[in-house]
Amino acid sequence: MSLILWSCLVFLMMKALLEIKVGLEEKMHMNKLCQYSNKNLMNAAYHKKFYMQDLYLKNQLQKMLMITYISMLMKYLINYLKQKQLLLAVVMIKVTQISKDWLMESKKLGVINIDSHLDVRPLINQNQSHSGSPFRSMLEDRERYQNSKFIEFAIKGCTCSYEHYLYVLNKGGKVYFLEKDIRRLNAENQGSCAMNNVLKEFEDDQNIDYIFLSFDVDSINSAWCPGVSAPSVVGGLTNFEALSIMERAKKSKKIKLIDLSEFNPTIECERTSNLISEMIITFIL
Repeated sequence: MSLILWSCLVFLMMKALLEIKVGLEEKMHMNKLCQYSNKNLMNAAYHKKFYMQDLYLKNQLQKMLMITYISMLMKYLINYLKQKQLLLAVVMIKVTQISKDWLMESKKLGVINIDSHLDVRPLINQNQSHSGSPFRSMLEDRERYQNSKFIEFAIKGCTCSYEHYLYVLNKGGKVYFLEKDIRRLNAENQGSCAMNNVLKEFEDDQNIDYIFLSFDVDSINSAWCPGVSAPSVVGGLTNFEALSIMERAKKSKKIKLIDLSEFNPTIECERTSNLISEMIITFIL
């Protein structure tokens, strides 16, 4: 009986997908991007030129099936990463050819790093990158980063050194500490309220063409996101704040690149993968 039900569901799903009027093949493409992440994961970068709302869906059934289809894809991706034991999962969504446009058209980029850590540590032996160095590599890349802006968001003061804090400031960046700058806000959803202010600053800045939002999931409290190498046992963003930030991010017309990083399925995969799937679906839909 279950086999028949699954067969019917698959048939209806395929039928609904075939009736979608927008050519997904033309709207979606794969392309290497991310200059500063694990090169082995570049091929996993996923590019998207449309919003879910742009699809012509005839009825509520098609919308429900499409959401189910995307949810299944996200689960498959998480399981694939678990099987391959990849320690760093990066998913790129809602992207035009930002790297090409950035170089060819002199586009100026606003970068927001949501993280517990500053991630501006020096390279090992001056040439080997690691999980704590991507934004130092970016800030030192004068060709691509010239005249761009950088914000560190939800940083925990106990996890970063004063030297690295000064480094970010000397490079023209801003640091929003979780305890000092976000938790002081008189709102239930403090994280998304503070992120709204940050995004609005970049959106209103005529000198910023694109926004890159990097979301390190170790910035989320380990009660909801334990599957990371450096969990936020004390403090951290809540699961609701993480979803609210993604909800706000999808409304920004300037965001062309977003990543979710530092998921470690070898530590924990069920609770963390469920939250990450929800975050991705929230951003897409």
